[in-house]
Amino acid sequence: MTITKRRTIIILLIAILLVLTQSRSNAVTTKIWKKIATNDSDFQQIEKGQSIEQQEHPIETNSTNLKILRINQVGMTPTFSPEVKEYYFVTDIVTDLEITAVSEDDNAQVVIEGNQNLQMGKNIITITVTSKDNSQQSEYQIHVTRTNNTALANTNLETLAISQGTLVPEFDNLITEYETEVENNVKSINILAIPESMNAKVTIQGNQKLAVGDNLIVVTVLAEDNLTEKQYRVRVHRRNDEEQQLSEQEQASNAKRAAAIIEEKSNSIHHVIEPENRSRIAFLIIAIIGVTMILIAIFLRRKRKN
Repeated sequence: MTITKRRTIIILLIAILLVLTQSRSNAVTTKIWKKIATNDSDFQQIEKGQSIEQQEHPIETNSTNLKILRINQVGMTPTFSPEVKEYYFVTDIVTDLEITAVSEDDNAQVVIEGNQNLQMGKNIITITVTSKDNSQQSEYQIHVTRTNNTALANTNLETLAISQGTLVPEFDNLITEYETEVENNVKSINILAIPESMNAKVTIQGNQKLAVGDNLIVVTVLAEDNLTEKQYRVRVHRRNDEEQQLSEQEQASNAKRAAAIIEEKSNSIHHVIEPENRSRIAFLIIAIIGVTMILIAIFLRRKRKN
């Protein structure tokens, strides 16, 4: 066999490889784009669902929540949320604080007290929100500690964890309000609360003898100065018998659904190579074997001649 023929065979083999590779690439690309389109559709449905939910829960006209709460200094914790009622601030020189407090309901009355002439030690600033018809009232507090040594006033936790359930949201020392749900048979929760300051003291209340329904666990951190305090709250819901049964049914349903999805994905893997591509791959394998045998024969013939 001449060198020209050998080159022709090699070129043909390369061409076959390119054709099959391009065909397979097109098939994969099509499937990827279909998956993206599906995800986009799901995302649009989620957005619509959120929009509907927001429309179903408009802000009550008689609301006594704040929508804005801030001070004219940096360092107030936690980050403002309408549902969080207690905040903390430590300072060494500030004697007056400017408070911006805006209610969700424009007709509600907002009264701010205690933000002037801050004394050394503990101070409490109270923001009271009263509905237009005086039927509802909410109170927000900013606990201000004025001290000569702010380094000794560290009340942050380094770690907060529970033995049962999961903290929601995930722990952050700038977040003071958490929730969790536990099974009906859980009557107590062990709390791991480690302060950032080694000399700070931690006390825990409410984690024993949990009642069925809602419970409040309060973790209080007393700073090294024995003056500054911060409270972390964990609201625990212990399921009743009916809720426990529904939860177990939901878990079983989710397990079946997950198993079905895994089985479906497993089956789809076996069908990734479509019949048309199977024949092309089979042809490619035969072609490679054939060309390899030809090249081996040429090599052996040349070796005998030498």
